[in-house]
Amino acid sequence: MPLALLVFSLPVLAAPGTASYKASSSTSAGQGNFSEGLSLSGDHPTSDADDSGAVDWNAGYTYSKAPVGNDFNKTSDINLNVGFKKDWDFGGGFDYSSTPAESLSSVGPEGWVGYEFLLGGGAKDSFRPSIEPKFTYHGQTYTQTFSGTTTRVGVRRTVTRPTTGSQAIRQNEYTLGIDLSPVELFSVHVAGSSYKYNKDVSSFIALLDSPRAVSRGASTFSTTLGGFPKSSAELGLSLFPWETWTFTLDFTRTKVQADGSTSTSSKIEVEKELSKAVKLGLGFDHEKSETQGEENLTILDLAYSF
Repeated sequence: MPLALLVFSLPVLAAPGTASYKASSSTSAGQGNFSEGLSLSGDHPTSDADDSGAVDWNAGYTYSKAPVGNDFNKTSDINLNVGFKKDWDFGGGFDYSSTPAESLSSVGPEGWVGYEFLLGGGAKDSFRPSIEPKFTYHGQTYTQTFSGTTTRVGVRRTVTRPTTGSQAIRQNEYTLGIDLSPVELFSVHVAGSSYKYNKDVSSFIALLDSPRAVSRGASTFSTTLGGFPKSSAELGLSLFPWETWTFTLDFTRTKVQADGSTSTSSKIEVEKELSKAVKLGLGFDHEKSETQGEENLTILDLAYSF
């Protein structure tokens, strides 16, 4: 069965020089999986000038549930970040998640820096060709605690955990991305990520019922089907053939650290501005893993602004 994703956004629009806010809800369900994400973001221009920079922030909470045999892994994720953007784009934040059934939690910082180079002139409110390289760091420390002897039947095996103590592993993610907008008709996004760990990944996930317990949020199903990633590459293309239409193509390939297997995600989505206040999007995402099989996802986006 396909996995349906519904995104509903309520941005609060304001005149230049004043703050604007956006409240968003993202819900996904299908094949026993369920996820609900809530976020609130704000954009605060530093002055009334047309070329002023802006301080922006985002706070989010995601609850997700994924089947593990006859049971479920339920994960809560909280994230908060603050940034500044003008020509420079930089900021940082943190992410925390908890999966009680696995006695697993994770916490870590995130930071990014980028710079937008203009490739031509034009007013701020009109299209301006540009290219923006951006470097992002995301660190996560995963900790699993034990209390007594527990046995649980998972997807692939029965796991008996140690009586007491804990185990932890640190993941460091380094991403270099480039956004290119040469003409008003289309834009291109490319990114590559490398993941480093402070210990052997296989020994850590051996005590998890499912490698999917390391998933953070609804958007990481494919890249964590087989456990912790080793590297990933992404290519995206956005087309703007008409003023109120957007066509998005996105392909991601991820290599898993433990066994070297790969998973891919191929997505296409069409968005239409039905009015100045309403935007509707419909898409399809095909997920494939060499070890975990395939999933087909149907995507539905809905945005309302006022």
